[in-house]
Amino acid sequence: MRHRLIRSHQTRLAPAFLAAAVLVVAFASSSVPADTGVVDVSRSPRTAEGEEFVAVNPLDASNIIVGSNLWQPLTLQNVGNVSVTPDGFTFCGVWSSHDGGRTWSGGMRSNGGLQPIDSPLGDIPPPSAGVTVPGEFRAPGNLISADQSIVFDRHGNAYFECEDFGLGRQGDSTVDVYRSTNGGRTWSGPIVAFSQLATQILIDRPFLAIDNTGGPRDGTIYLTWETMFYQGWLPEVYARSSTDGGLTWSKITRVDDDAHRAAWDPRQYPVVGADGALSVLYDAAPFVSPAPFDPGRDNVQLMVARSTDGGKTFGRIVVEPSAHRVSSNDEAYSYFSELIGAIAADPVHGGRIAIAWPDDRSGESRILLRYTTNGGKTWSKPLDVADDPPGHGNQHDHVGLTYLPDGRLVVVWRDRRSSGGGWSTPFQVFARALRVSRSGELVPGRTVQVTNGPQQPTTGTRGNMPSEYLSVTADTAGLAVAWDQMRGTLPDDVFRRIPLSVFGAR
Repeated sequence: MRHRLIRSHQTRLAPAFLAAAVLVVAFASSSVPADTGVVDVSRSPRTAEGEEFVAVNPLDASNIIVGSNLWQPLTLQNVGNVSVTPDGFTFCGVWSSHDGGRTWSGGMRSNGGLQPIDSPLGDIPPPSAGVTVPGEFRAPGNLISADQSIVFDRHGNAYFECEDFGLGRQGDSTVDVYRSTNGGRTWSGPIVAFSQLATQILIDRPFLAIDNTGGPRDGTIYLTWETMFYQGWLPEVYARSSTDGGLTWSKITRVDDDAHRAAWDPRQYPVVGADGALSVLYDAAPFVSPAPFDPGRDNVQLMVARSTDGGKTFGRIVVEPSAHRVSSNDEAYSYFSELIGAIAADPVHGGRIAIAWPDDRSGESRILLRYTTNGGKTWSKPLDVADDPPGHGNQHDHVGLTYLPDGRLVVVWRDRRSSGGGWSTPFQVFARALRVSRSGELVPGRTVQVTNGPQQPTTGTRGNMPSEYLSVTADTAGLAVAWDQMRGTLPDDVFRRIPLSVFGAR
């Protein structure tokens, strides 16, 4: 609540001033290469990585952090690791670079749970009878720590979260938040931001967002999550926040509501815009369970839940009333209603938000996008953003979004245009910039290939290390993308930073 006119005036000026200062500092960094090329971040031939996140220090563009899930199979090389199943262990890992992405150091951050994930947790039931469970959750279950994400505050402090299933907590599942004040070289001990036993909520896919506007809630960290898909209750999406660097956390608030209930596996994700509003993207659909006798719906609603009071209350907007789920081998199971979309909020221009998703309404999976320039009051019609012509059976997935400092939007995705187009054929990663016209419309511009040519598909690792999305962010130093590529028989985290000049002038 702004109690004075002068306070309101300062709040309006601060975000733009701070953003400009941050951009100058980032641009001035002398350790930032023009183009890193594709760099292997994890360099780990005995583990598989996937579901990457990338973040860049706003005070130092040479400092980049990549996090991912790791899967270590139980093999002769790893015989010292004792697992409850032959599958192995799933961990959270985090790597940092201090030379603009050319070299990396780090590794495992959380060393997995000590109990099977589907053991009864107090009054919380194990997976419901008859529910089909993905391979990475095979009974009696892998030992799992997973679903990590990273944010920087505007002072250069980094926050990394990981969900721990049972790590030394008597069967509890927690979300642990780590803090680094030196760009990821070292991390604090974990702070528990969420406890499954304490809340009696089965949690899945926790993600962080942060307010870096310089406004009244500057520095607020938001944690959002969805309920576990195999629970016995209806699905929901939740949020809580911290205003003291993750030391303490607010009461839990429900993000969806009964009128716009989350789908099973709703794939929620949060962002904070230049106006300080928290926006959470999630899938909504009528009740459908993941049981084999109740297959997932082909169409879902894409919702944006928006909070302007620090996550205390949410309004909900139907952005896409009928998104058509795709059949990507990496992204979809037949028994889920899930559809993995992406959301970005412009950090400089308040009210600009975009969402994108893979959609097969045309008979092949295309990347569709809707955007708003007024905080969600109105949304554009769906825009097909890929530059290849439709109608050739080229399947697209793994969409990511970010805004550039000059206000352009960049869309990143995978497709198979050079390999016949099928889901299990080699893929390429592309990025395309879209500028804002004088009338406020997005105009697609130049497309740039991020990969070094077609890459072998990762679908063979599904069930142990899913490859469900990639990550992208940007500053004046360039576009930073993290994804996974096959290195031998297992996928590794890879990274590339591309200078903004390759997208042409605004």
